[in-house]
Amino acid sequence: MLQFILGFISNNLSYSVGTRRPCIIEPGLIERCRAILNIDGVEPSNHDQRMVAEILLYSKLYTLLQLQGEGDSSELHTWREQWDYLFRTFPPDPFSRTRPSMLISQTMLVRWGLCVLY
Repeated sequence: MLQFILGFISNNLSYSVGTRRPCIIEPGLIERCRAILNIDGVEPSNHDQRMVAEILLYSKLYTLLQLQGEGDSSELHTWREQWDYLFRTFPPDPFSRTRPSMLISQTMLVRWGLCVLY
């Protein structure tokens, strides 16, 4: 069920960023996605970590788009530093649904000069 919710949030945010349409997800729900990684007694999977990282990236991009370039893009650098380990590890399944989207996200960061490919 959690993966369904993460997928819904991710899809809505990516649609909102891509089309510049309003996001229907409340900011509080986006921040609670991070708590999924800290559930006691449960080790988050690589997939879950990538989904949360993607949601937080799209959230930051959405906020910057809403501010029409007036925002602080250093938040993207902070995001990159926090989730950098995900770019160095790939899920064991080469057909994982999040791998292509994380590569797209990395491509966006490279295009904006916020990331260097290794």
